[in-house]
Amino acid sequence: QEPRALQTLDKVIYRSDQPPSDYIELLSELSSLFEDCSPEQYSSIISCMTSVIVNVTEINEEIYASMRTILVDLLSSDKSDSFTQSKVFSCFGQLSKISPLSIQQDAPELLNQMIECIQNNREDPAFNESIAECIQNLVKVIPSFIQPHLQSIVPSFMELLSYETEPDPENEGENNENQAEEEGNENDDGEESDLPILMQCSILKCLAELVTDLPSDMAEIIPNIVEAACHFLEHSSCDLQSSAAKSIILMNDGLQTATYDTSHLISVIIKKIFKSPNTNVICELFYALGTLIGSSTFESFSEKRLGQIMNLFESSFNGTLEAVYSGPKVLDQDVLNPLFFSLRMFILTLGNNIESNSLSDHFISFLCPHLDSKKNMVKAYVANIYATMFFVAPSLQQIGASARDICFRTMTKSNESVNNIIISTLNYIINTDSG
Repeated sequence: QEPRALQTLDKVIYRSDQPPSDYIELLSELSSLFEDCSPEQYSSIISCMTSVIVNVTEINEEIYASMRTILVDLLSSDKSDSFTQSKVFSCFGQLSKISPLSIQQDAPELLNQMIECIQNNREDPAFNESIAECIQNLVKVIPSFIQPHLQSIVPSFMELLSYETEPDPENEGENNENQAEEEGNENDDGEESDLPILMQCSILKCLAELVTDLPSDMAEIIPNIVEAACHFLEHSSCDLQSSAAKSIILMNDGLQTATYDTSHLISVIIKKIFKSPNTNVICELFYALGTLIGSSTFESFSEKRLGQIMNLFESSFNGTLEAVYSGPKVLDQDVLNPLFFSLRMFILTLGNNIESNSLSDHFISFLCPHLDSKKNMVKAYVANIYATMFFVAPSLQQIGASARDICFRTMTKSNESVNNIIISTLNYIINTDSG
């Protein structure tokens, strides 16, 4: 087989949002390639097999059984270099999601090997990136297997996070030119200078997952992990900024379980949203903001914090926050879902307090102009926010009626996404009216 053909197939499958319809047969065909290939091709085959199962959502223990021997043999083979082993670790991590029972037979030895590799290969960022991704996937399904190894995993990961990955100031101009190209290359072999950054992205998200799945065991280190996330929000790499925001989302449940005060993170994220020019980063920040607000209570908000949140949303919708716009008075399509998600979480947290201090009128003042948008998606989202206000404060009958009318005017035969928002909106209205 041609290496380039495998790599092309790998990229095509990885970038699709669902597995091939005949993915079991395809995995079998890929497995058969090991019968007649050179060791140099091992990593390409394993990478392709991993891409096939990335988007598989059904539980299928038979897949693990069919791939296990190949993976175990590759880890113990003298012919497998560190790059091939890193691909095997990534594959095990993905398999754990669809074969959570079968993975348990190999988890102890797999973890021992990964820990040994972390300690002996600190200078190999691609290797450590794969290990972090594997552990993140494993802890989601078998946290009890990870718990005994935390004393080895966490200190090593924290040390790797401490490595300096900011570019040399002399090369800053070149770095800025390449900044836009950093996004969305998760399955491509990055430039060598990017590998430590990608490693830190994976480690940060892995530590966040450990916090959520093993909160009591991670309690003492939580402040350090939160501090690291805040630190990387200010990194020059957009990849690391996005990963820092994602890590806050990932660890939020664990932070709540550990009764860690997240209120200061709301201010940190808001300040970062105002400073960031990058749309992808802003999207992740709004998701993180909505997640934090959604797990807060109205009583936990100081008057200053309420004002800070309101100012962000007013700036987002009145055009002051230019980074969320793709043109004059045109909200960027990519920002819509995270922006309105965070606003919806804020209103749900406010509850019936939205009636006090004319808060509902304030929301209407900066949302209403967007009903003149040419995009039905924007109008549908605005209607959804109106309905959410009506839901938390049923006395706002006029706002509920406006939401209903917008839905009927905006419903379309050609856009399923818009109609899904409208259906959700009408459900809010119906449930509130029937209550």
